[in-house]
Amino acid sequence: MFPKWQSPSMWAEDGENFFHFADTNGLRSLAIPIQGSMHVVPRLVMYIATFFPIEKAVYFPLTVSALVFTCAISKFISNDYSHLFPSRFARLFFVLALFAIPGQNESLGNLGNIHWYLTLFCVFTLVKRVNKPFTLFEFFFWVFSVGSCGELIVF
Repeated sequence: MFPKWQSPSMWAEDGENFFHFADTNGLRSLAIPIQGSMHVVPRLVMYIATFFPIEKAVYFPLTVSALVFTCAISKFISNDYSHLFPSRFARLFFVLALFAIPGQNESLGNLGNIHWYLTLFCVFTLVKRVNKPFTLFEFFFWVFSVGSCGELIVF
């Protein structure tokens, strides 16, 4: 389903900017904005990837991107969202439908698009049940989202 796993590569800014900056500047690369955004999560992931041999390093961002996407959308299956869709099956179907959106093959392995998944998670936290407290996990997702790109300026 996801050919990026069959022939992995670093997509566009993942290799050209994030990996290259991390490889040449180390942790200082986290403080260099690209087109006005800090991209904290992709840069941190690529910094860690520099510790792997290059042939293995390409799998690290693919894995992290897929995990962040899965964490972001799987949140919606929980009962915190039963007021929107009472049926857990309907929530699961909605989440699975997100995997089928055209273009997901590209974006699931691309750290340059990870801010969209982080933003989606933040939107989900805004519409969960009012009586549910904001968790530490959700707080960290918000921090990474705000630090990664500017979409949350809308909120």
